[in-house]
Amino acid sequence: MKREEVARRMRESIIDQDKELTYSTYNVLVQSLYRFKDEIGLKGNYEELSLRHQGGEVIFQFKENSLALWFDQEENKIYIKKRTSENEKILDKITADNGKLICNDGEFKIEEIDEYLSRCFAKLLK
Repeated sequence: MKREEVARRMRESIIDQDKELTYSTYNVLVQSLYRFKDEIGLKGNYEELSLRHQGGEVIFQFKENSLALWFDQEENKIYIKKRTSENEKILDKITADNGKLICNDGEFKIEEIDEYLSRCFAKLLK
């Protein structure tokens, strides 16, 4: 048996489609965060605006507020949190169930990711 065949069989024996879907959605969310920061169009380094990886989270900082993404592989959930100087609040949780993405508002559609993140970013302005 060729190595590629062994790898394919191993993959098929352990794959969790929902975990794969949630993880790929997390990656799309992170990429969208980077695109959004680029769309802001600032070339210089500003203390009031940053995008960084810290402690397993991807954090978009705007002034004193931040939006943090975290993928919990054990729970198979993506957490979206808003942090202010006073508190931290989970805005949403995204998970997959039988091949469908689910968030607090019901079905999560990856095609609507930019609109979804725009709503999250708008909460940083408040």
